[in-house]
Amino acid sequence: VDQVVREKNKRVLENIERIQNLYAPRREFKKKPTAKNSEDELTRVRITLLEFGDKGRLLAPNRQKSFSTEELEEKTSEVDESDVEHLFSHLSVQDKEYLEYQELSEADKERIKQNYEELRSEFSIDSQELSQQNQIKALLVTKQSVERKLSKIVGANTELREALQQLQEQCAAMGQEEEETTAEIAELIRREEESDTNVLDTVKELVMQNDALKQEEVEFKEKCRRELAELQQKIADTENKSPEEEAAIRNELEAEQQRLQVLRLQLAKQNRAIVTLQRQLDAIPDRTELAQYQRRFLELYNQVSAKHRETKHFYTLYNTLGDTKMYLTKELELLNSIYESYAATQNSTTSRAQFLKQFESLAEGIHQMKIKLKNKCSDEKVRRDGYNEQLLILIDQQRKS
Repeated sequence: VDQVVREKNKRVLENIERIQNLYAPRREFKKKPTAKNSEDELTRVRITLLEFGDKGRLLAPNRQKSFSTEELEEKTSEVDESDVEHLFSHLSVQDKEYLEYQELSEADKERIKQNYEELRSEFSIDSQELSQQNQIKALLVTKQSVERKLSKIVGANTELREALQQLQEQCAAMGQEEEETTAEIAELIRREEESDTNVLDTVKELVMQNDALKQEEVEFKEKCRRELAELQQKIADTENKSPEEEAAIRNELEAEQQRLQVLRLQLAKQNRAIVTLQRQLDAIPDRTELAQYQRRFLELYNQVSAKHRETKHFYTLYNTLGDTKMYLTKELELLNSIYESYAATQNSTTSRAQFLKQFESLAEGIHQMKIKLKNKCSDEKVRRDGYNEQLLILIDQQRKS
């Protein structure tokens, strides 16, 4: 509601300002040369007010002293017509051109003054230095120039009048829109008193959105007008440029295009270098990739280690079975030899004694070989324990690191 009230007050102030500008005081008369030396100051003040068309609420000087305060309040709405006619005798009506001149803006007045100075400078040619024919030609040229400038001024005046008419139409439309808005606000207030809170909030939101959209529309139109004026000014500046300036601009444009081409080549080189460096940076693995690589290497290491242990177990089993086969073969050969020798040594005592010696030496050799194998087994166990200790130390170091 506060936003709606602020917007309403803003529009009311803008309309009041436009109405004040529309009905601002305008000079309709001017003093005659004989009226500039008036004896009475009040008369001069009244004449000055009449110049701007204000003739109400004025009394003759001799009547102001004869009325009391109450009588003055009753008589303030009356005007002494004969006195006003007497004051009008000191004034003359402003001509239409002067009134139109007064209605012009400061920029148009300044432009008219410049045109007037140009005309004065053109008319200030020394006529004594020219012949009659040259003077006629100069006057004709001056006349043509004046006619052209006059046509331009008339066209500008017509455009200004059209713009003024458009502004007046816009003012009337805005006044009508203000009346419609006031009626809508009154209707909304009436509905506010009759409707519930939810519907009221929705309507307020919609009204605020409508006002915001209208404000955006006005700002957008103003922006479009400014851009249109800038573009028209640029077009006019471009059309007014001389061939030398156009050639200079073309040369500058070609130079800038060449410079742009060089900069594009440099940019392409820089982009290629950046892409190369980016590829090199992408080739370097980050922490996540390194962790993945490490995990994958550990998996591969475990697989290879398991395969190695399996292969080593197979080799060990093969070697063990080979040794077992060799020893079993030797045992079988030894038993066969004992069996064959035993049957041959049963015939004589000497052969039996020799068989016993060979058997004892064979048993001693087997015993020595058994001791040798036990020592070898003990050495292998010691080596195994040493390797296990080294493995434990390395695992502990890996955990600490």
